[in-house]
Amino acid sequence: MSAPGSSSLRSLPSPIRAIIVDDEEYLRLHLREQLAPFPEISIVGEAHDVQSALSLVNRMQVEVIFLDIRMPPDNGFDLLPLLAKADPMPEIIFVTAYDKYAIEAFENNALGYLTKPVHPERLAKTIGRLKKTLMAGSSHVQDQNETPEAKPAHLPELTEQSLVPLRDGSLLLMTPVHQICAIKSEGDYTRIFIHSKEAIMVKTTINSWEERLPKSVFRRISRGLILNKKKVLKSVTLDRNHSVAHLTGIPTPLTISRLEMKRLRETMSQL
Repeated sequence: MSAPGSSSLRSLPSPIRAIIVDDEEYLRLHLREQLAPFPEISIVGEAHDVQSALSLVNRMQVEVIFLDIRMPPDNGFDLLPLLAKADPMPEIIFVTAYDKYAIEAFENNALGYLTKPVHPERLAKTIGRLKKTLMAGSSHVQDQNETPEAKPAHLPELTEQSLVPLRDGSLLLMTPVHQICAIKSEGDYTRIFIHSKEAIMVKTTINSWEERLPKSVFRRISRGLILNKKKVLKSVTLDRNHSVAHLTGIPTPLTISRLEMKRLRETMSQL
């Protein structure tokens, strides 16, 4: 049987240079052992705190950091602003026993978030996402005319069970993807319709959502609207140019155009 990471080896000329940062030596050893089946990952060093990690990054041209969060008296998040001048800018994969830090991790653009003990399948998926990110080019390097939203593929891919942070001003919701019923474009923002909750406006483009959401469930039926196929109850034609879509958990139906209605019917006929 092949190793977990060997089926789709990275097409770049050399292994991914990685370091492990954890204040517990036995946990560093355990993670090193879990990474052993992935020949595309080369562990070039280990660190027990923020300063020793920073020293390794500056000396070893590190591409990814497997980073613990609670390392008394340090906090893994303290390392992030110190990496501003790193070249290359390493990707961050948090590895922690505390899932309460997930929101903050993804708000800091972490590539992955693994909880201890690390599950082999989750680790394999995270390594796969890391390879895709590095093959596409660093998520931290952007053309001067690009906005952060112009590179949605570098954000974590989502599944129906993923938790996604949605921020609207001071409000922050950690929402399961399967609870998202619809996404409507409003310029550089999108309005997110969530099952049994008030809609929330977030600064994320609809293009970014389309790239990240599981295509088996979500269908973009126009430039400005994505629907969760599993949440569609029925559609009703109002007149020649307008219809409404009734969604589970959303009290007010969404008004849709004739083209959107046509695409919605095509989508539902494929279920």
